Amino acid sequence: MNAFGLFLTFSKISLLTVGGGYAMIPVIREQLVVKRGLISDSEFLDAVVRAQSVPGAIAVNLSLIIGKRIAGIPGSIGSLLGVVVPPFLVILLIAMIFTEFVSTPVFSGFLKGVRIGITAALIILSFSLIKESTKQIKTLVTIAVFAFAIVIFQLPSFWGLLLCGALIYIFHGGKR
Repeated sequence: MNAFGLFLTFSKISLLTVGGGYAMIPVIREQLVVKRGLISDSEFLDAVVRAQSVPGAIAVNLSLIIGKRIAGIPGSIGSLLGVVVPPFLVILLIAMIFTEFVSTPVFSGFLKGVRIGITAALIILSFSLIKESTKQIKTLVTIAVFAFAIVIFQLPSFWGLLLCGALIYIFHGGKR
């Protein structure tokens, strides 16, 4: 797939996905891994982890990483524009008409439904990514330690990520 194809794919995803970057992740996976086979599940998981580990919007980071993987620098640019331009235009349109609809029960109900749908999509994505990443016992142990530390000790996510990074480094002997 070339840069323009990535632009069209990411434009469609960003235009039709409501709820922000995390809501886009399952749709991106469906389009690029499942339907088109452009990258593997393992490569996608790696891209998601890398996208979360750098500052910025997850969808922007993920589009840059995946775009570069598929079509180099032009692919990154095409993917980035596909993620950014459609929502920008939609937000511009919404800003012009939002004040008239914000307090209607239909709009409030729509937003509640969207929240439920996004939550379900993220849960499904989480299970599929955990299934892929737990093929090694060391990774499963790392996930368990991370979850335990966050839930039991109410460890901030930043420190939990550092802990996971340290465990992965130790488990893999400093190798990637």
